Amino acid sequence: MNHLDGVDLVYFAQAVDVVPKLIRIGTARSLPQRWRTLCAENASRLALLGVQVDDDATRLERRLHRRFDSWRHHDEWFEPADELLRYIAASTVAAERAKLPATSFGSVDDILDAALPCLLTIEEIAERMNVAPMTIRRHVKRRNLPHVRVGGQIRFDLGELIRDAHLHFGLR
Repeated sequence: MNHLDGVDLVYFAQAVDVVPKLIRIGTARSLPQRWRTLCAENASRLALLGVQVDDDATRLERRLHRRFDSWRHHDEWFEPADELLRYIAASTVAAERAKLPATSFGSVDDILDAALPCLLTIEEIAERMNVAPMTIRRHVKRRNLPHVRVGGQIRFDLGELIRDAHLHFGLR
């Protein structure tokens, strides 16, 4: 057993199939187990935006709920307000796959890779589509590619891109 086993985390999960794309702020002692439960409980697909390790994650969660209360939609779900997205980008690990000490499940990167449709960067999408990153940026600017902004950074859900291509080009 290592030092992260049993440590609480605050997680930020976003519903990606609905509008608005609400963000849940919650706690977990086991991220993979909690993620499986969240996915089973929600009709919408979820994207993990970030996690924050804290000695008292429950207290941090309560503070965050109070801080972002004006954007609360219901329960632990919040509107994707710019201030909340900036907080997630500046204060969490995971969305950018920052390194944390290993857990009993392998690295946090492994947990996040198993967690769900990750949000891909411009460079990752460009590589998958075999085009230059500038081409992707141009299409984003023209609003030709579905994307989300997390703390001002552009991210793509590969599944959403594929569905969009099927609708746009009539693929089956």
